[in-house]
Amino acid sequence: MKNIARCLLVISMTIVCGNIYAQEWIPYQLQNHVVQTAVTQQSYVYQPQPVVVYQYVPYVVNQPVVVEHRCLLYRTQRVVYVPQTQYFYQPVVVYR
Repeated sequence: MKNIARCLLVISMTIVCGNIYAQEWIPYQLQNHVVQTAVTQQSYVYQPQPVVVYQYVPYVVNQPVVVEHRCLLYRTQRVVYVPQTQYFYQPVVVYR
């Protein structure tokens, strides 16, 4: 009897978990791709060349901090990650 109950529980959980994200499913849609050709003239467009400039760029880095909590007979330590902003000197591409 326990074996049947376990099987029914596993089957019901499978069905329930299979339908959890049913709203996010994307139905398959057949798309007809039509290729259209057109006669175009070649024109040259000026594109500016990239210039590499070095500057400080901010990054948010999580620094670990140990928090110690002392009680009468024992003490506990916990690691907490505190976000800190650090600046790194690195190349940046600028279009002029």
